[in-house]
Amino acid sequence: MKISCILQSMKKRIGEKMLRLDNKKLPKKFKMFIWYLMSFQAGYVNVGGFLIFGSFVSHVTGTSSQIGMGIAGLDIEKIITFMTILLSFISGAGFAGYNIGNKQINGEKPKYVFVTGVKALLFFGVLLISEIYFNDNSIAIKLIIIHLLSFVCGIQNATCSQATNGFLKPTHMTGLSTDIGINLFKYVKADPSDGVKAVEVQKNKTRMKILGSFIAGGAIAFFIFSQNGHYGFLFPFISSLAMLYTSIVAEKFEGVAQDLKTDLRRRFKLAQLSLTGIVATTVLIGVLGFFIK
Repeated sequence: MKISCILQSMKKRIGEKMLRLDNKKLPKKFKMFIWYLMSFQAGYVNVGGFLIFGSFVSHVTGTSSQIGMGIAGLDIEKIITFMTILLSFISGAGFAGYNIGNKQINGEKPKYVFVTGVKALLFFGVLLISEIYFNDNSIAIKLIIIHLLSFVCGIQNATCSQATNGFLKPTHMTGLSTDIGINLFKYVKADPSDGVKAVEVQKNKTRMKILGSFIAGGAIAFFIFSQNGHYGFLFPFISSLAMLYTSIVAEKFEGVAQDLKTDLRRRFKLAQLSLTGIVATTVLIGVLGFFIK
């Protein structure tokens, strides 16, 4: 019993210290906005990967099925291709796990800023490779980019999962949809005076909004990539840069003297406005693409 209590206590402390998405110093509405943005970005990148390079990249269910079919059909090329894509996703998650969760467990400062910076750099790499080999239909180039995108999605999924104690895994919706189903009718007639049920109802509403954000990201990506090709990856790159700036500012809030926090609040407000502007512009371009199409 004592061991169980100790583990629960450790888990709670780790959860309270988890950065950015669970940081009590950040405005609640902004934290929710970040959650939805991460899901929107994941849905966007997934559709972009499929339209430009012929493969979904944000989840591993289909990838695992492709591996199974390859094994059944003794298709070595398919096995190797999708096995390495799967390993790319796992490696990305492992990279985030080492620099965030593992650091936290060992009493070290989690490297959220570093992880966010690497994610932005990899999105830039996707843009650069796509531009250089714009007219190259080489399968090898496409596979390199698919692997990079899978690695990035693994980073994003693991980062969000660790920052929300497993609540948010924005790059795939299977578990989220399952949780929605489990709780949809269980708490449909929840008594508002029942605090526990009220919290569960609110969580389910949040799950539905996250799912809607993922779908919306895919819809916007369809129109943008259809009109602009690989330049559609400008959105995840620029939004990742804005997230990096946000992480840096949020990091500086910790342990800063009160008289210096006014300047940090201004910078944080700039980060909020930047992210909002980037998302609004992307949605606008997508909507215009719908009418142009």
